[in-house]
Amino acid sequence: FSIEKVNTPGQPFRALVQYKNFSHLYLRIIDVHNQFKNELENYYDDKFWNKILAMSPLRSWDQIMPATNDMQSHAVEIKIDPLPAGDYVLLASTDNNFDVKKSLLGARRVYVSNISYVNNAQNYFVLNRETGQPLINADVQVWEQKYDYKSSKYTNQKGSSYKTDSKGFFQLNRARDPN
Repeated sequence: FSIEKVNTPGQPFRALVQYKNFSHLYLRIIDVHNQFKNELENYYDDKFWNKILAMSPLRSWDQIMPATNDMQSHAVEIKIDPLPAGDYVLLASTDNNFDVKKSLLGARRVYVSNISYVNNAQNYFVLNRETGQPLINADVQVWEQKYDYKSSKYTNQKGSSYKTDSKGFFQLNRARDPN
């Protein structure tokens, strides 16, 4: 399934589900807290599914898929109820127990925020997601994902910080990589 990476707080949004040969989809919304965020960056880790499935869902529900019985691939959009601003994972399973060995499982990270941006190269405008109005004097913190060869994992490193001007604008100053 696929989902918009960022959605608006307090408004329902959609997920596109591509499916064949099953009639029910079971879903969970997990509120991602800070200590689990680093685990999400390394989702190829063998322990990922056990960790995320052990977390208490904020919401659980099932979705009946349109019957087809033709062994062909189909797609349908499903409604996700509104969420407050935050960082979430949407889990989907073909089994109501979310059994790692007996079902198809999927996970997608989704952010819910009123903040958006547009950019061209190093030039950024920070905007209100709904109105498109600039966010004036907004504090912007850049984070960079780097691969740590010692731990064989990606890590997030704090980068430069900026403040937007009266038009919501700031220019990113990228340090040159010494390699």
